[in-house]
Amino acid sequence: MSVNFTEQTASTYINTIREILLEGLQALGCSITHACDVDGDLLFWDEREDRHYIVQFDEDKDPQFVRLSFWFWSIDDAVEREQAVRCCEAVTGVGKMVKLYVLPHEKEKVCISIELLLPVALDETGLPDSSASRPLLQTSLSRGLLIRYLNQLRTAANEFSRRMRELRPASSQPRWLN
Repeated sequence: MSVNFTEQTASTYINTIREILLEGLQALGCSITHACDVDGDLLFWDEREDRHYIVQFDEDKDPQFVRLSFWFWSIDDAVEREQAVRCCEAVTGVGKMVKLYVLPHEKEKVCISIELLLPVALDETGLPDSSASRPLLQTSLSRGLLIRYLNQLRTAANEFSRRMRELRPASSQPRWLN
């Protein structure tokens, strides 16, 4: 069932998600660096992992959609790109909830993400009700699930790294990014 968000209800719903995420991530010891673009995506730092993550929202097209991701491997040449694509496909195929892919920027990087569709409660007119949605969102973004999401990202990144090391010469160093 598709939810019909208005511009106002989408904005209110996304702000509720942001508030819950801010509380949850700070409770885990993460530092919110800032809202990093006009969409209000969040950049946060996990001290335990020494890593930056980004939480992306799609307020205009799908307010229920949230992506949690980070970039973690730089690619130096075409051979490494081919190896990285194969490893991304393999890890995505066996991982839980994770997608790994190569981002084609001027300096290519491997990105890993978990994408979520969050619940929304509707009022009697069929419009999204943010206050009624809050308990559902708090459950979907609970401490235990946030920990699990971060663990799934870390496990998949470690598996990618292991597979890449198997394909690379022993003399080359991995290029983890922060």
